[in-house]
Amino acid sequence: MAWAWISWSVLVLIFSCVESEKDWGTLYKDNPKQVLFELQQVENPSERLSIVQGLQQQFPGETEVLCEILDVQAQEYCIERNRRPHLWMPLKESSESASAKSNESPSGVVTTCTDVACRIREAVPFAYRGQVTVVSDICSAQSATSTHECLFATAEKIVSERGVRKYDLAVEICDLAHSFSGNCHNHLIQQLAKNAPDADSVSKWEGIFSAHRAIATTWGWRDAKMKVQLQHRLWSESLGVSYAGADRIVGNPLDIVPIEYHSHVYSAAAWRMFQLTEPTQHTLAEWVEQLMQSLQKRHQKSESIDQQRKFRAASNLWSAETAETDVVVPYLSTSQRLSSPDAGTDITIAILEAIARHPPVEISILEAGVAHDQELVRRTATRLLSLLPTDKD
Repeated sequence: MAWAWISWSVLVLIFSCVESEKDWGTLYKDNPKQVLFELQQVENPSERLSIVQGLQQQFPGETEVLCEILDVQAQEYCIERNRRPHLWMPLKESSESASAKSNESPSGVVTTCTDVACRIREAVPFAYRGQVTVVSDICSAQSATSTHECLFATAEKIVSERGVRKYDLAVEICDLAHSFSGNCHNHLIQQLAKNAPDADSVSKWEGIFSAHRAIATTWGWRDAKMKVQLQHRLWSESLGVSYAGADRIVGNPLDIVPIEYHSHVYSAAAWRMFQLTEPTQHTLAEWVEQLMQSLQKRHQKSESIDQQRKFRAASNLWSAETAETDVVVPYLSTSQRLSSPDAGTDITIAILEAIARHPPVEISILEAGVAHDQELVRRTATRLLSLLPTDKD
């Protein structure tokens, strides 16, 4: 299982104020079992974390047993870190590029690259080692756009190849991309969402839950609001991908996905329903009943990922005119929609959103939404009708 937790260097910074008068290094060298016992008696989890980190630096690759006494949030990262002791070793620079003085970066790393693609290739190995400053120096170019593109692509590549294990490092690199950083963070979510299983299979969704936890750990101390937004985006994207691989509309994900993200199940299921069936076959009320019945069904196909599935984010038909009490959630990654705690109302909204993006748009169904007895449905239908392009041919 791959995990991505708070950058170890950041944890050290946070807990650097925690000091211990005991010479833990000498004690560990003489009696590791005694250290494990004594660390279990340390009540402050922050102090335990600081001590273990110090010992890991002194004894690279030899302290995995200490990870078990840490809190769950730090434990998995500690284990992964301990299994890769080379991350603490200084990287030996190649003498072949020593002559390229004009391209030498402040970090001392030399690059002879003159284009973005070359810089990305050189930056990726340093990114894997967590050397973000070096990545930044390699990506630095005369053009800000080229610099940010290099950072963006490097961050996305390490997550596409290593998943949540490198998510925290990728976030640090994305943050350096300035005007590209927002899109960069979203692209990291796209890479993580590809691990979603097909919606019509019996699945544990462990890859997406791992990504959910990685977002919580990485963003919880950075930006709590961003954490919530990215977690919703993860489930929105993941469920879009999941239903894109489904041959039938069933409610398997409802048994696994946390209830606060069920709106994304409804959105993705409605979207896929109108890829499989023409919307002209039923009225709005009939479609709501059809989808509700479909979501009550379950399929027993073994967990799988359709390698041929293709999910494209929905067009943006959102306007920011909302009431203070409105709950707004991402809609298939790139747009947004209103959400209701009532499943029937929420499914009706999801159907309207899907209908509006399925050409040729069945206007009569949207018009039925305008006359609906639920305010959120009426507002959704009205907005969609106002934002659809008009055909005056």
